[in-house]
Amino acid sequence: MRIRKKDDDDVTLEMSPLIDCVFLLLIFFLVTTMMKKLEKQIPIEVPDPAVTISERMDARRVILAIGKDGRYYSAERRLQDGRPDFRTVPDVDKFVENLGRMATQGGGEEINVRLYADPDVEFQTVIDMLDKLQINHLNKVDVRMRDYRESRFYVPGSSD
Repeated sequence: MRIRKKDDDDVTLEMSPLIDCVFLLLIFFLVTTMMKKLEKQIPIEVPDPAVTISERMDARRVILAIGKDGRYYSAERRLQDGRPDFRTVPDVDKFVENLGRMATQGGGEEINVRLYADPDVEFQTVIDMLDKLQINHLNKVDVRMRDYRESRFYVPGSSD
């Protein structure tokens, strides 16, 4: 007895799941591109540059530097090319104590300390100096280190 096969002409591909998948992808891409447009529109308030300019300097700035030789330097004035004129500080502890006295007896005039350090100086040396400054009530300290690729400031004893 012979069995007959049915014709396979009735095989079809269901289009409804495929259409659903395409619409979901379309919605996903529309939503993500809209989010990118919203991110670009985040309002950023930039401060007015005139706010940072003051007619006179309210605080006194003292520049301290730690050279890679481990010696301490201070700068009271600048040279003609704009670099600080560094002088060796023989006793840094007394120097910092005098700054602390001037800060507490200055009648509200704060002393800003800018601490330059050569990249070859040990990190602990910089931390010790920051501790000395804080003990002597010098809390406004700005620490700067020179990048090997750029020479933005001069530290005595460095490779500049």
